[in-house]
Order: sequence, then structure tokens, then C-alpha cells
Amino acid sequence: MPAAVPAATSPYIDRLAERMSAGGCEVTRATLDGLPVTLGHRSGLMLAVKMHILVAAVRLPHVYEHDVARFTWAAMEAAKRRKGSLLAPTGVAVLAVLVVDGAEEGAKALARRTPSVDIAGDAHPVVVSQDDRQVHTPHRRRLVGEATNAYTRRTKRRYLPDPRDFPGPL
Repeated sequence: MPAAVPAATSPYIDRLAERMSAGGCEVTRATLDGLPVTLGHRSGLMLAVKMHILVAAVRLPHVYEHDVARFTWAAMEAAKRRKGSLLAPTGVAVLAVLVVDGAEEGAKALARRTPSVDIAGDAHPVVVSQDDRQVHTPHRRRLVGEATNAYTRRTKRRYLPDPRDFPGPL
């Protein structure tokens, strides 16, 4: 049986795109790691550092831990390419949003872990699950990079709709 083809959008991703657009993001459709995605990008100054936020959202039927890790990595790589040079004082925060019918427990657990950090920025996986109507994402504070982490937490609260607000499929 052939694998299900992911949808380019969904009611949840449409609302996410509306919120990103209202928040000043440039919203586009693209292909990331072979998947049709909705991308939101915004940059601005935070503590004299240019901060880039990239949100990549995809609709999939079901995900496993390795799917979350791979999509998060692909979103971070796309953000690095979009941002350009590392010579200027800049930061990058990536929200890799996977809207799914169901997710393996390992995938949800990975999304709730502290985000991965490298020299270029932070990558935050987000699993929005139809089966439990929850947003699985890191909410913890951390000592290193707390300013950018706080900025990203505020961005998640501003952009990510509550899945319980959708009466039908996400």
C-alpha cells in the first residue's frame, strides 16, 4: 500500500498562517525535506541582536520520533540558509510544527524535551496531535540562552492555536 501523501495545509495550519501573518511574518508555501509546508519568517531586534524566527508547519497522518527529529533538523537547516551569514550578531529560533492525526509516544516525548541548540540557534519541535488534542513542545526554562528561549515561548503562545478550539479534524 502506498504511503499517504501529506496535505499541503489543514484548518490548524490555515489558522496558524493567519496568526503568523497578523504577527508580521512573511508567510509562504514551500517544500521542505520533500514535504509541502507552510513557512512563516520574521526578524527583529532583541537586545541589540537581530533575531530570526522561522515557523515550518506540515500536516502528516502519523509520526514517529525519527520523523520529528528529521523535520526539526530540516527546518533548522532552512532557517540557516534563509538567515545567511553568521558574521553579524544574529540569532535563529525555529518552530518545526507537525500537525498529525496520531503520534508515537516517543515523538511526543521528543517534542517536550529541551530544544536543541547549536551555534546558529534553537530548534523547537512542536507536535500538534489530533488524537489527544494537545500541543507537545518544550515549556521549560533554561539557564543558557534564556532571553531567546523566553522570546520563543512568547512566539509559541502568540502563534500556535489551541487544538481544542477545532471541532473537527486539525
